[in-house]
This record gives sequence, C-alpha cells and structure tokens, in this order.
Amino acid sequence: MHIYDYTDIEKPFLSDERSFTKVRDDVNLYPSVTTITKYIPNDFINDIWLPKTMIELKELNPHLDWKEIKELSWGIVDLPVDKEDPVSDSASSSEFGTLGHKAIEDLIRRDIFKDDTIKIESRWEDFVRPVLTGIQDELLTPVYVEKLVCCHFNRVAGTIDLIARDDNSGRYVLLDYKFRKPTKNKPQPRDTDCAQLAIEADMFAKEAGLSYIPKICTVVVDNTTGNPTFIWYSPEKTSWAKELFEKTRDMIFLYNKI
Repeated sequence: MHIYDYTDIEKPFLSDERSFTKVRDDVNLYPSVTTITKYIPNDFINDIWLPKTMIELKELNPHLDWKEIKELSWGIVDLPVDKEDPVSDSASSSEFGTLGHKAIEDLIRRDIFKDDTIKIESRWEDFVRPVLTGIQDELLTPVYVEKLVCCHFNRVAGTIDLIARDDNSGRYVLLDYKFRKPTKNKPQPRDTDCAQLAIEADMFAKEAGLSYIPKICTVVVDNTTGNPTFIWYSPEKTSWAKELFEKTRDMIFLYNKI
C-alpha cells in the first residue's frame, strides 16, 4: 500500500503510513492509484492461480510466513547479466520491476533530457534500451517522467511513468511500464493496467487544463528479454476503465468509512 501526504499541496510526498485507518483520520492522506486498483477483481488470479501457487510454495518453504509466501508467489526473476562480468543474480518480481522502471527513467533523463549526471549500470542500460527505441519508433517525444498527479476531491494520487508528446498530433499521451513474463509468448495486459492509466489521464488533463483526455498505453516489457509490447487503449475502453476505477475507489472509501 502506498499513501501520499498532501499536507503541503505544493510539496506532496510518499508517506510512511500504510493503512486506510490513517487515511480516514487524516484528510491530507491520499491512497495511490495502484493501491485502489489492487481491489479490482481478477477471478483467475485471486481465486485460482494465487491460492494454488501459495499452497505449493508453503509446502516447499514451511519456514516462511504468509506474507513472504505471497511475495514469492509472483516469482523470482533473473536479473540482467553484465556482458563483462556474467554473474547470475535474481530478485523478486516486484523488486525487478522497481529496478527496471528506474533504469528506463534514468535512460530517458540521460539520453533525451541530456542529464549527464545520470549513471546507469551497463547491464540495465542494455536490457531496457529496446523500450526507449520502441518509444521513439512510436513517434513519441518524452516530456515528463515519474509525474505525480492527484484529485483532491476524490483523494487519490498516482505517479505516471512517462508523459510524452505525440509527434504527429502534438498531443500528450501517457505510458506505464509493466515488467512481466509472457504467457504462451504473449504479453499480459490486465483491466487494472487500463484503469490505472485511465484515471491518471483524467487527473493530468484537469491539472494541465487540457481540452482532451490523453491517449493511454501500457508498455508490457518481457522480463526475460527486455522487449516491449505497446498496448494502446481505445476511448471506449478508457472511459469504461475510468468508471471501473471510480466505483472501486468509492467502494473502498465507503467500506473503510472514509
């Protein structure tokens, strides 16, 4: 769970608080968008795949508690290997995603924003380079990375991985990276991916005073090869996903008496 502190609306920050009780007691605390989307149902993952996987892992690792088992359920991923020092290493799926996001952000800051203070491990630069190449192939010019947006009325906030400008239309578009192992050689987009971007696009449009809602795209990065797949959502899908997010948010706030 991630919660942002907007006590000073000019300088919000990621809070150490980790419960909806704290959000209920402090009107300046805003749950993150991804905290809300975790409550959007996925019958296969929640009711079949996750329980089955956790039971199997518990049998193999009886010394681990349920939180460790749940974290382990999402998989252990091999980290990129340095060509000059090919030592194999691994990390949890969530840690891998954090490292991958940071590498893409650093690559854009260094190569596109010309920040020569940025240093990137060569193994990560090689691994995420196809993502930046793909962004450029989509005729997009990065404008903001890790852009925080919020809705004060609904008390939610989210960090957008990349806001770029479409070279053809001149309009903004939003992109979010997901590092996943493909199933049957296909990427795995989820309704939660679209819901996250849909509400963030709406919040950004209002903050920036836009007359349109930016197009949204999930970039699913194969966590074994670094190769990206760009999944663009239609206006109809985006509108549906935005409503799905809003109703989920309302349910959570109602249930927790916020």
